[in-house]
Amino acid sequence: VSSFVSVTGCSGGGGFLWCVGTNVSYIGAAAPAAPVTPGTFIGTITYTIATPCPVTHNVGATVSTSPSVCPNVPFTVSVATVTPGAALTYQWQSSSSPGGPFNNIPCATSSTYTTTVSNMYYQAVVTCGANSGISSPVFVATTPPLGCSTTTSPGSNPNGGSSGIFPMFIYPSPNTGQFHVRYFNDLNNSAVTTPTVNIYDGKGARIYTKTYTVSAPGFQPLKVNLGAHGRGLYRVELFNSKGVRSETGSVLIF
Repeated sequence: VSSFVSVTGCSGGGGFLWCVGTNVSYIGAAAPAAPVTPGTFIGTITYTIATPCPVTHNVGATVSTSPSVCPNVPFTVSVATVTPGAALTYQWQSSSSPGGPFNNIPCATSSTYTTTVSNMYYQAVVTCGANSGISSPVFVATTPPLGCSTTTSPGSNPNGGSSGIFPMFIYPSPNTGQFHVRYFNDLNNSAVTTPTVNIYDGKGARIYTKTYTVSAPGFQPLKVNLGAHGRGLYRVELFNSKGVRSETGSVLIF
């Protein structure tokens, strides 16, 4: 495949400056003063033909990583389905009402948006060429305070580091036996981490232990099912990949 590249004026890239004009043709790190010495380029240029924008741009529903979150817990919204097209652009918007008005969120122009602001509706304006579509909004609620059990461990984190205070959230609480232990995973320069959750009953007997494999950074949920156990207050302990206890908390099952 052969192609000609047309440049008006000067254009830089890859350590070279390309200049095209009347009696000018030079390739180099910097254009010299006149007279200009002609140059040549030997190499390859690879390009991909982008998918053209459709006449009608279809945007699906907005989805959230969690429908309800505890205070200060991050979540991410994204668009479930988007018709492919060249150079898609995104603008995330939020509103306290499903009918709007929706306002642009500053700097929220990626295909996903991560925030800790709940009790809000979120949608994305997706643009392809001259066509735009708006995803149907999603509401992310704030979990009531009674549904969030929080604890922190100063100077430690679930991966064995010592980079500050990392909260652990247990929600919902109270519950009927199924809940999440959500903690901050910074990966600590590892591809994956393997935290362990131990749970003890009121007599101090360990009634649950499970080691999880986590490969994503940030706040991550660890699902727990104590449906086979009775009502009561249980102690929850989180151990890091090195087997060191990093967080403790409690959960009420009714």
